Amino acid sequence: MLLPVPMKKIVAVVHKSRKDDILKELKEKGAVEIRDASDSDILDKMSLDKGKSSWVRIEASENISKIDGIIDVLSQTLEKSPKITSLGKYEELIRGIPSNHKEISIAFEEIAERLFLVEDKVINLNNNLNSVRKEIEEFEGYKNIVTKLEKFNIGPGNLRGLMKTHAFFGNIPKEDIPAVEEELNVELPVYVIENMELDKKTDTIILITYSEYEAEVTRILRTHHFEEIDIPLKIIPYTLEETKVKVEENLKELREEDKNILDELKEIASKEMGNLLRYREFLSAARKLDEVNRKFASTRDTYIFQGWVPSSKSDDIKKLIEELSEGKGIVEINEPEKGDTPPTLINNPKITKPLEVITTNYGYPGYNELDPTSIIGLTFPIIFGFMFGDIGEGIVVALLGYMLGFRLKVGENARKLGRTLILCGISATIVGFLYGSFFGLEGESMTKYLPFLFKKPLPPLWMNINPISTSSVTASNIQNAVLFSLEFGVLLISLALVLNVIKLSLQKEYKYAFVHPSGVAGLWFFLGSVVLLFHYGLDLVSIITSQLSLVLFYLPLLVIIIGEWKVGGQSLGMSLFNSVFDVVLKYLSNGLSFVRIMIMGIIHAAFMGMMVMGMNGVSNPILISIIFIFGNIGIIIMEVFISFIQDLRLHFYEIFSKFYAGNGVPFNPLKISFKFLEK
Repeated sequence: MLLPVPMKKIVAVVHKSRKDDILKELKEKGAVEIRDASDSDILDKMSLDKGKSSWVRIEASENISKIDGIIDVLSQTLEKSPKITSLGKYEELIRGIPSNHKEISIAFEEIAERLFLVEDKVINLNNNLNSVRKEIEEFEGYKNIVTKLEKFNIGPGNLRGLMKTHAFFGNIPKEDIPAVEEELNVELPVYVIENMELDKKTDTIILITYSEYEAEVTRILRTHHFEEIDIPLKIIPYTLEETKVKVEENLKELREEDKNILDELKEIASKEMGNLLRYREFLSAARKLDEVNRKFASTRDTYIFQGWVPSSKSDDIKKLIEELSEGKGIVEINEPEKGDTPPTLINNPKITKPLEVITTNYGYPGYNELDPTSIIGLTFPIIFGFMFGDIGEGIVVALLGYMLGFRLKVGENARKLGRTLILCGISATIVGFLYGSFFGLEGESMTKYLPFLFKKPLPPLWMNINPISTSSVTASNIQNAVLFSLEFGVLLISLALVLNVIKLSLQKEYKYAFVHPSGVAGLWFFLGSVVLLFHYGLDLVSIITSQLSLVLFYLPLLVIIIGEWKVGGQSLGMSLFNSVFDVVLKYLSNGLSFVRIMIMGIIHAAFMGMMVMGMNGVSNPILISIIFIFGNIGIIIMEVFISFIQDLRLHFYEIFSKFYAGNGVPFNPLKISFKFLEK
């Protein structure tokens, strides 16, 4: 749970005649991660040849790229993402990879031939579709121009090709028109200007003047944000009515052509999509197995591979390889050695597994460190609950999380996020009872606005922190809430420091576990500082000069300084600087940072209080309902996001930074997974 699944290193030497059968079975088991032999010194030590890929990887990659291109085009005709329920004849071929070389070669040839025909047809249709849509866009632009000209009852030909005059046609801000007219009156002897409203802020204008004044008018218009509308050459020769007819006729023909092309693509999709998806799954499997071949080292008659296997399965895998080798192989299973980098396989309880999305977002757990997922399965929802405590809104968050985590078709990370929100919503609901809040209603407002649910007010079980809507709130309540945040922060930071001591001890870094700023000495210093603050308050003179400080403050700080110098390898000056400034200020800021828990809770309560004030300010039941419903919707949308981000920040910066590096590599066993096959 806290520790990753134990791994063992596997090294196997097998005869070339047995390699493919062994690889096929390992693929079915999905329990061995094969590492590239070139990443170790095994090639040099044993004078081995590096593994090589065959034609399979190259051809599979090329054909997968073609299939993806075809699927992208055909998908625009489908209402939902394409899926298949079976692999058809390719299921047996995939199971046989990499053994059935002849059958695989024949399948590659069949796929290549079929793709050639389908790709050619789809690409031609798609090119035609893009061309048609480009023309539709062009004629929609013409239609827009004609619509504007129609307001002036003037055709495109009347504005272009003039001999002695020049016409300006375009859009200009309404507020600039008086200034334009004023400047034109000063600069021009003769001009004609007409304007029509385009929207509330903009007018479309036609301005006609003598050609000799074109440059001057252009200058004036540009200074007033004039945007000229270009009249295309295609419609200049026609009158207004002729242009309207021609544009509509062309748009009708183009839209019909667009529909016909889409129908053809839809027909191809109905016939070919299933096969295309099966081709892709087969080719992906073949490519993956061929890439694994590259990781093998070899001699003339043998293949050597190395990798990692979970300790619980190591004996079974060893037995399997030995049986398949038929006496022509050697298998060694060993514990990880110093300098090895085993992959990490995390195994969390079902209830906390969704929070892996938070842990891995910070970084994947290293093999020799603790996985914090199970811990934040408790701390993350609790912190969220105190930031967002409300019975009704907590239930809504939990229901939204349920929809995202179990009902909607979303990605794996989104599902985990949804299930995390369920825990957060449950926590917020429980804390809502502590605060005595139901959809922002507290005290008498519960019976006033929801008499069918509450015959009497629901009293807060712990404290009231709403500074707006409840008159009984006191400064003492707010002070107690902030104090609780600090105490909770001390608890979590102490837990993080204990976990770091455990981690360093498991790594057999016993000295560093004692002197590390986040080790025993750090915990000693941190808790000692907390005791001094609770004992002396903010009386810094007493803290600095008291005898108690010698044991609780100066001594652990001295241990950290010497430890960073002698054990950590830093210079004495750097160790002194880091300890005095970094450690002291870091722990101070870490502790104070947890005040945000109750600050967010108070802000949340304040928003709900303002909603209730708005409800109290009206008497119309419909208006009260609107304020209540949309007020809660707005608070949920805004506060869930903010509380979640603040919760993340506390975990990443104040907790994880003490013990969790997150620089591991996930366990990636040899296993064929399918992108389009429905499970």
